[in-house]
Amino acid sequence: MTLLSQAPKIVAKSLLWEGRHNRDTVIWVRRFFAVFLGFFFVPIFLAVLLVNLVNGTIGNPRFYVNQLHQANIYNFIYDDLLPVALDEFDPDLGKDGPQFDMPRLRTRLLATARQTLPPEYIQAQAEQTITTVMPYFLGDTDSFTLTIPIKDRVKAGTQSVQANFLAADTFPAIYDPAVAWMVDQGLDNLDKAPFRLSLTREELDSSIRTVLPQDWLLAQTVGSLDAVVPYLTKETPGFTITVPLVDRVEAAKTVANRILSKPETYDFIMDEVLAPVIQENVGGNVALPFGVTVTQSEVLAAVKQVVPQAWLGDRLTDLLEQVAAYIEGRSPTIAIDLPLADRKAAAIQVITEIADRRLRELYDRLPQCTAQDLVNGVVVGGIPVCKPAGISFEDAKKGLGFDVAGSVTKLIGSSIPDQWTVTEASLREALGEDMWDGLLEARKQVTNGFTFTDADLKEKLGPDDVSTLEDVRGWVAGGFTFTDKDLQERLQENNGTAFADMDNARQQLGTARRWAFFLWVIPGLFLVAIGFLGGRNWYSRLGWAAGVLAVGAVIAFFIAGPAYSVVARPELQSALAEVVADAEKATEKVAAEKGVSMALAAVDAFVSGFRTKALIALLLGVAGVATAIVLGRRSSSGESSGQPAAPPTG
Repeated sequence: MTLLSQAPKIVAKSLLWEGRHNRDTVIWVRRFFAVFLGFFFVPIFLAVLLVNLVNGTIGNPRFYVNQLHQANIYNFIYDDLLPVALDEFDPDLGKDGPQFDMPRLRTRLLATARQTLPPEYIQAQAEQTITTVMPYFLGDTDSFTLTIPIKDRVKAGTQSVQANFLAADTFPAIYDPAVAWMVDQGLDNLDKAPFRLSLTREELDSSIRTVLPQDWLLAQTVGSLDAVVPYLTKETPGFTITVPLVDRVEAAKTVANRILSKPETYDFIMDEVLAPVIQENVGGNVALPFGVTVTQSEVLAAVKQVVPQAWLGDRLTDLLEQVAAYIEGRSPTIAIDLPLADRKAAAIQVITEIADRRLRELYDRLPQCTAQDLVNGVVVGGIPVCKPAGISFEDAKKGLGFDVAGSVTKLIGSSIPDQWTVTEASLREALGEDMWDGLLEARKQVTNGFTFTDADLKEKLGPDDVSTLEDVRGWVAGGFTFTDKDLQERLQENNGTAFADMDNARQQLGTARRWAFFLWVIPGLFLVAIGFLGGRNWYSRLGWAAGVLAVGAVIAFFIAGPAYSVVARPELQSALAEVVADAEKATEKVAAEKGVSMALAAVDAFVSGFRTKALIALLLGVAGVATAIVLGRRSSSGESSGQPAAPPTG
């Protein structure tokens, strides 16, 4: 059996032996066991001290609140972490989105974030969360209700966005990159246009800014926010966003006129629209009755000659005006008449000149002959076999009855209408059903304005997302609330026994924490036993107990003082420094540095608390020793002055 298990028997025997044998020997035996118990007291004292310190710091929500406050973590987010994160953020979305100038937006983003979620708000919610939820997990409370207000922050965020991004002097930071992105998209998709357009970046940029000017777009954005936010905060049951488009039709018409006035448009209409019509109506080469042929290309060239770009541009302007009137609702249908009679006459004149010139060339190449030869050789409706001397081409043409203009008018002029009419039906056929439906939708949107309501939003979201939307609205309006019941539901959804296991561990931890203070009874009993064994009277027993307590306190103070400062803390700093060194990105490095400093501060605070409690114990021990000494001296002084000495009690 061990010496410790035999200690009570030995002590009991020594007490009996004291009366029969040498008292000094008994005293030394008792003191030996007092010292022996002291060796066990020190680790027990350190362990109980540590457990109670852990319970009072790591197990105390205020410890974390104080650490976060001392680290100034709430201002650190905006002063250090977020600026570095924004500098490091790469906004390059390729062709999927605008390329925003982050240095230009950096200050405004920081201001918006700080005004939306100010450090004071984050601190209040963090402290509320810690002091509300942590006691539940520690077993100090059986339930919790955490409510985080959101409504005021949504309103503040909206105001901040409007002040930092949706003001006349700040909106260009968003508008300009968005326009540049749309220009890139337009240039990349020019090959999908009906005909090849040689639009420059400057021309496309100007077109977009004309149709969607900055001031107009800014007003619509602000109006949309003003409509949606009250719905999000449940101040209104729904929302309606209405964007007036009728005033943009004139701008779109201006842009369309600018694009359609380009040479590519003229070439497209002449080559891809008009040429097939001429080919279909005129057929192949046109053979005139007197042996002259006019080709399709000559007919098309004649039409181009009499239909210059300027004239066609004016007609397209008329067409656009009619389409704009239809889209705006000013006209119930599309009916456009393009007069072609004067152009038709001019084209016939050009073709007649070609045919007449070609007939002259044929006549000039004929051999000369007598008049009788000419009469004998004439084929009615054809070219004579020769030309008599002295008879001009004009005289021969009259004599032979060649009516070039009449023939051209009959064969070609009949294929060209006097008027080209564009109707709703013909335009629909030309555009196709999809584009025509798009035109009708555009007419509806322009006439009534583009409207988007909460019903439209819900229709696009679907049932599941609508339920989430209503949850979000509820959180915004009444604050986000999370309780122990919600926690239980979440845990049971993932694992049926997870909540029961956690609740059991939580209750055991709570019980252990509540009884942690009573652990001091163990070292207290050790001190009582040490005092009883080591002392012979009350003040000597106090001295022994206080002395052992002081020794344990000195050891604890040494561990939390020099040993920690010289050995443990440098090692801890070195290990934490490796975490910072392993950080690759600037944001990770800043966060790691802050985390390391907070970890060191937390450990320092913990060790400081350990050291403080050790110091208190040391002061109590020293005070006990001093009291024992004083009482001992008074007792000795009383004996020397004739007072009876206190009877031995040990």
